[in-house]
Amino acid sequence: MLHVSAPPPIQQTVHGYSEGHCLLASSVRLPKDADRLVLLLSDLSGSTGGEQFDPYLTGYPVASAGYYALSRTWPAPEMPRPGCVWTHTLLIRDEVLGGLIRPELLLPLFRRPSHGHGYSEYQEAIPVPDGFHDTSARASRAANVGQSVVEGLLRALYGSADPHTVLAVPGYSFADAPLLAIWRLQWQSLRERFTFCGGSRGPRTLEGEPFILQAALERDLRRVERGPTPPNLVSWTTGTNPAAEEWVRDAAEACADPASNTLQEFMDRIGRGLPGDTIFFRPVVKAHAILRDSGDQSAVARLIKLAAEEYPEAEKGREFKRAFLGAGKPAGLAELVVLRGLALSKQHKAFDAEDLDIQARSAALWDDSEQALDLLASLLTADRSPLAEKVIYGLATALPMSSIGQVLEASPEIIAGVIGHSPQLASSPKLWASKPEYQRRAASALVTCRDTVASRADEIIRSALNEAADPTSPSLLDVFGPSSVPTVLDWVDTDERHLNRLPPGWRSAVANRQSQVVEWLNSRSSVRPETVAFVLAMIGGDALTSNAAGMTAFAKHVPQEGAASQAALTRLAGRLLRVSLASELPEAISLAAACIDPVYHAAAESRVPDDVWQELTPLLPDGYWWTWDRCYRLRAGIAEKFRSEQWPAARLNDVTRDDAVFREIVAELKEHRSGRRVLADAARTVGSSSRRELMLSN
Repeated sequence: MLHVSAPPPIQQTVHGYSEGHCLLASSVRLPKDADRLVLLLSDLSGSTGGEQFDPYLTGYPVASAGYYALSRTWPAPEMPRPGCVWTHTLLIRDEVLGGLIRPELLLPLFRRPSHGHGYSEYQEAIPVPDGFHDTSARASRAANVGQSVVEGLLRALYGSADPHTVLAVPGYSFADAPLLAIWRLQWQSLRERFTFCGGSRGPRTLEGEPFILQAALERDLRRVERGPTPPNLVSWTTGTNPAAEEWVRDAAEACADPASNTLQEFMDRIGRGLPGDTIFFRPVVKAHAILRDSGDQSAVARLIKLAAEEYPEAEKGREFKRAFLGAGKPAGLAELVVLRGLALSKQHKAFDAEDLDIQARSAALWDDSEQALDLLASLLTADRSPLAEKVIYGLATALPMSSIGQVLEASPEIIAGVIGHSPQLASSPKLWASKPEYQRRAASALVTCRDTVASRADEIIRSALNEAADPTSPSLLDVFGPSSVPTVLDWVDTDERHLNRLPPGWRSAVANRQSQVVEWLNSRSSVRPETVAFVLAMIGGDALTSNAAGMTAFAKHVPQEGAASQAALTRLAGRLLRVSLASELPEAISLAAACIDPVYHAAAESRVPDDVWQELTPLLPDGYWWTWDRCYRLRAGIAEKFRSEQWPAARLNDVTRDDAVFREIVAELKEHRSGRRVLADAARTVGSSSRRELMLSN
């Protein structure tokens, strides 16, 4: 069985005369500042004499103690000093003021003190009266209050720039019903902060601020109205006003008969998100009428108009806008209808998309994918306000994988629109982890919004590569152009595993952009030898033989022996040596110089792979008895390039770093007259050194 905890009891204090106005008894010990406040406001509400008057009510917050004080004050003519009063104060916990309250049930709790009977009865807490929160019970009608008086109070309190109001009454008792009715028809935070006094004989203030609502006799009006800004004045004898605004009439009806009017419950529900400020009362009543009389779509349009009229600046009225158009459906409106209305509204300047959490709420619409797709399609074809942009952005970023396929299959033009609006979608893995046909459509969509997504080209390409997407016709290199080649090659070089993950479409696209590959090699300080070999295989060695810049770029990335694995270095150097031997360009010697030593040493140790040697063999001189000697053939091949004058003699000294290999190449050149001419020419370009002496000896 569910047990509902009882509300905290009502505490009480009684104040009166005892060698001055003071606290006589209390059921609770208050903090000092709260104690002083209650003492001050329990005294006579003015400085006039000791004439008799009706008992009056006072209500105000005791914020430091978490109470709201509702007190009754009586004249005390039996006391020896003129102007003495008795005041019985009920201290109500703030949480008790939530929900639909019936403040009239508190009135019987007030008891006028008597000096002769003592004050012991005020030393115990009082249970909250039965029915105080009974929403099904019919509250007493304020039938003794003229409708025009209530309407006048509502208009003065909530329809003017300054809520401070004074009600002129024939006697203080006349004020009880309208004051309690006004207080009741508020949400909790406003009730907790509302200040009123039904018997002001002078201006009542709290922390320097005048009470919001005061009642005074005609004779005291001038004293109560004192201050820099005159309060609104409502007279008890004001005639009826048949032209009262709708919101005033609605609120007046709820004040008179709250049980038969849904406004009271609405105030409590909506007010949970509102601060205790009177400026929100009027628009809340208007919003209640809109929701009462309209369907969702019409209600949203009217609420947007109302919010924009009441608070045309985005930073104003944030709480009201959140309460009716914000997240969590506080007004019970369908989320899709609210977001569509905001996105299509011409009054978008009155709303802050971040404050209303438009993006996240739009993303959540994918719980109903069909409605989300319909909204997305309609917004992409409409004029786009900043709110619409946020809705589209939210829908785009949260587009689920299942819906991406659905969009690409049924409405590919939507993808183009979404990407054009929200370029970050183009880098979403969800877009590229799809069927090849969908990948092609996605790439085609990028073509239509190339300028928008150009700044994200790197992350888009990386995302597609990570998902092994291989869009062709167009490829992403077709979309973004040659400048995107470095992104692909950097991705390959980042992880050795990527060498085998680059799809064939990408390989072909990169191979067709040889100049960009060369630029990439030249711009990088280091590239893994496996990547250099991979790139060489992509563009092909034959294409490189006529590319002087390319051979120079590849030469830059042949590692020193010991800086890479022997197997990887031998393969790379062997294939690049083949390119240099096949080329007639002078620049080829730079490539040969980078490769000959690791290949020669590997040949000496029988480490050259057979497939690499088979590629080199057609470019090396042949002989019937020394074909098996790979080192000899390598020396002869290098010497032949110089003897045939394909390589300039001046570069002979650069061809190898290894003096032993250099000595063997020189020996080979000395065997032929053409070789000796090469040595003589080479010696003229070399300063005094052991190598020059070697070239000139014998």
